[in-house]
Amino acid sequence: METVDETTPLFDSGLIDSLAVLELMAFIEEATGRPIPRRMIHMKHFATVDRICAAFWHCEVEHADL
Repeated sequence: METVDETTPLFDSGLIDSLAVLELMAFIEEATGRPIPRRMIHMKHFATVDRICAAFWHCEVEHADL
């Protein structure tokens, strides 16, 4: 099994494909308690664990008062 860290390229390494990203999106929505906005559904936001956290967990803190 390959070691994955926060900077591992998830698509380029083959760890995630177009079907697996749907499962990842469902996990993110469940974990954050909110849907992913359509404008955020772009591969650049799912490229690495760092980018996922920056895009979706930052967003959760930023909009916590909503």
